[in-house]
Amino acid sequence: MMELRVLLALVLIKYSFVLCNSESQCSSVQSSDMFISISSYKNQTGHWVAKVVLEHDDISGTGHGNSNKGLWDVNVQQTRKKCNGQQSIQIIATIAGPPAVASPGYEYFSGIGYYKFHKTPNTWDAARKMCEQEGGHLAVINSEEESKVIQKYLETAPKLENASYNDYAFIGFHDRFIEGEYLTVFGTSLESTGFTRWSGVGEPSNAGGKEHCGSAHRNGGLNDIPCASKLAFFCEQEGW
Repeated sequence: MMELRVLLALVLIKYSFVLCNSESQCSSVQSSDMFISISSYKNQTGHWVAKVVLEHDDISGTGHGNSNKGLWDVNVQQTRKKCNGQQSIQIIATIAGPPAVASPGYEYFSGIGYYKFHKTPNTWDAARKMCEQEGGHLAVINSEEESKVIQKYLETAPKLENASYNDYAFIGFHDRFIEGEYLTVFGTSLESTGFTRWSGVGEPSNAGGKEHCGSAHRNGGLNDIPCASKLAFFCEQEGW
């Protein structure tokens, strides 16, 4: 059987990628966190098959009962294109891994990240500072899947003691600079997150001209709310 093979190797060194193939040489490294190899070939039936192998360190013993073994996700996409009679194969591998050490109390959700639900109410600014002190940030919702994580936590707390509002929790966006121009805690537009579902009709409302900080409703939707309110809040640590 005649096979056409494409071989790629990626080495992660201090969170940077080095691309290698059979015709190039890679400099030697003393240590690495992750190694991935991808092979592609055409089988006897004419179908292209992509195979990926991932090897990574098992980081444990952090003192938080956190082991990252098995928490790396790899998604491989292979496409075939034909141009001017020549065929080309493109392989894209997306690799997602958790941070080496998660802070105490954070729960990992595969492919999304680490989250911690603070039930003790605080103002938006105090909540933001606390998340940063833990090595994270106020949560930024990027998808419906991530919204469901927020909903799951809120379902566990039907009554939020001493909170200004029982059905909301602070997350990481605001419009403090220009009314109606919502930014994340990273300074990027809310639209760039990929998630802009508001909690209901008429939201955002800027009720009383005082609602300039972001929150999540129990239905997973976004809401503007006074920054000085005291609410439960969500902190997030990225997967890398």
